[in-house]
Amino acid sequence: MPSFNDPHADAREMAGAVGGLAHATRRIADPEGLSALLGELRATAGSLSRVLDQVADAYRCHAARAAAGAGDQIAGARWVSEATAGLEEAARRIGDIDTLQDWACVLGGRIVWEPADAGHRWVNVVFFQGDEADRVLEIIDRRGTEAAIRDLVRWDDGEETVEAARENGDVYDSPPRSRADRLAVHGDYALTYSSGLRYVGLSRRVRAPRGDDALPPRQTGASEPVGPCSRRERWAGSSGFLPDAVRQVVEQRGLAR
Repeated sequence: MPSFNDPHADAREMAGAVGGLAHATRRIADPEGLSALLGELRATAGSLSRVLDQVADAYRCHAARAAAGAGDQIAGARWVSEATAGLEEAARRIGDIDTLQDWACVLGGRIVWEPADAGHRWVNVVFFQGDEADRVLEIIDRRGTEAAIRDLVRWDDGEETVEAARENGDVYDSPPRSRADRLAVHGDYALTYSSGLRYVGLSRRVRAPRGDDALPPRQTGASEPVGPCSRRERWAGSSGFLPDAVRQVVEQRGLAR
């Protein structure tokens, strides 16, 4: 939280926040939030411009105390002047950035974003529970979700996977998941998993063909837990495709509502 009176502490917090933002914006999955993000960045740029001007004022205010290492006040005054000029120029350039961001906001506000999966479907590849899932969950913990997806991709048999999903009705408009799941999407693959319930599933995005060969998506209710099922071992759950043991835990914990 900002202190509003300790510039050093607030500068450290800002540096951490901007570093976090730089990391978070490496991949932006939903373009719908870009305009709002730009709005926040414009506000940040305006504040930073004022900060630079105020730091320049602080240099001027304390210029009489400036000296070189050997007590040369003339050199100290020169350095203060040059530093102040640099800060003021930086503040002006940030003003130019704000103008460009404003134009980007105007253009961004005119864009209508199509659904990410328009013309696509998601088909199930594999589902693991228990000990087999624990192995993949350990990969997630140690090496991340991309490594887990690379491990599970070997179960994807290409067109055979698509045909099996069509026959089993395991085709969806979005990656199949329940409220208990965590979701990670990398490329055309979506990993859904729950460490607490000990299961993992992988689905793949495919282009939906037209006409008689279309892949109709399964219609699921809002309260139906959704999770991938395996072509290698089809679960015989009574009302969906989560294993009964998993479904019971999901319902007991209120995660299906």
